Amino acid sequence: VGRPSGYGEYPLFFAACTNQQLMVDLLLDANPTLLGRRDAAGRTVFHMLVHHSVDAMWDLLAERADANPDTAKLYRKPDGAGLTPLVLAARIGNVGMFQFLLDRVAEEHYRFGPLRSRLYPLRELDRWAALASGGT
Repeated sequence: VGRPSGYGEYPLFFAACTNQQLMVDLLLDANPTLLGRRDAAGRTVFHMLVHHSVDAMWDLLAERADANPDTAKLYRKPDGAGLTPLVLAARIGNVGMFQFLLDRVAEEHYRFGPLRSRLYPLRELDRWAALASGGT
């Protein structure tokens, strides 16, 4: 009591982090702009999913985010500390979510029989490159 919730500041964040798909659908059907909300620390619902290791809701929310131009690729946006959900997973040492997210952001370059080549967004992970280009 009197302390901020570890589930974010919005009912959508709580519903997603507790894996309540029906509630997430009800909330987003009633107000699709809820998906773009950020808490006081600039975190999106995707950042909260990383904090709570909930990968089951990721694809549903990513699909809904990409359907709206205002929230497209929201799962690739940084929080107030400059961390994307992928970088956040690496920073807090959440190996399971990191691997899950890395698989989601990889782009298939080509496939030849059982072999495939995938491209990974290393710029997002490379802090030295960000610092050299004037980022944080």
